[in-house]
Amino acid sequence: MEVSYADLAMKAREYVSSLDEPYRSIAYQVILTDLIVGSKVQSPILQVRPDFESRSEDDHPKPVERFLTSVVDAAPYLGLFSAAGHLVEKSMAVLRIARDQLGLDGLTPAEIAEILTSKFRVARVRRSNVSYDLGKATQFLHRVKVNGGYKYLLMGLGEQHLEATASQFK
Repeated sequence: MEVSYADLAMKAREYVSSLDEPYRSIAYQVILTDLIVGSKVQSPILQVRPDFESRSEDDHPKPVERFLTSVVDAAPYLGLFSAAGHLVEKSMAVLRIARDQLGLDGLTPAEIAEILTSKFRVARVRRSNVSYDLGKATQFLHRVKVNGGYKYLLMGLGEQHLEATASQFK
């Protein structure tokens, strides 16, 4: 049985036709989503890769894996990544890309080091150096204890500092 999105949209519209705005619009979106999700079980035509929110915690790809398998726009930071030094700023660029493009808010020093070397090909990056340098950058980053280690979150002042530093390498 093949179900089309147009058929599902018409069905959702029928369900909400007696409602007044704004309830009609809100209910339409919810009902249409439910109909599409329900039809995916029945129709291979509409099956798509499940999004990350519908997966269990164990099914989520690890942050490094998400970086390595995703296309990200690192153009604003290419000059920074190729420059010597500036490990804190390079780490903040990874945190910014992770948050803005992949929906990952915060990474561990080990994840940052792996992403810098494997994804962006930055040489001589060690987890211990990332951890040490980020631990001193408290004005730019917030440190959260997670599973016996620390995860770093980019703060507003850190974003400003990152943009100012990255603009020097364009």
